[in-house]
Amino acid sequence: RLRGGPGREPCSRRLCSGAERVLGPPEDGLEPVRFEEGAMGIDPRELSDTQLLKELATIHRTRHDTLLHGSPDALSAHNARMAELEGEYLRRNPQRPVAAGRTRRGARERGREDC
Repeated sequence: RLRGGPGREPCSRRLCSGAERVLGPPEDGLEPVRFEEGAMGIDPRELSDTQLLKELATIHRTRHDTLLHGSPDALSAHNARMAELEGEYLRRNPQRPVAAGRTRRGARERGREDC
């Protein structure tokens, strides 16, 4: 993929529907990407850590709406992209800190507190 900089043409990203959305000047420094049919975005392996976290935040924020109102194709594309992004995050962060309350033991303890 080509790398750009300030003053470049606005970025264009393909939506799951196949339409293109103009994002404005590429803040992340990436040139507009020419998409092949079925492409869903930049390969997660090519994203910086900051870009990856931004993509994850966006896909998690849009998840509920896609589940409730997206077409079967949009939901399938969303699932695939989310799996790619999450898989890359886990690959980069195998020793990420896990909150005690997010383990099975922590959930059981929370359950006892509710009684």
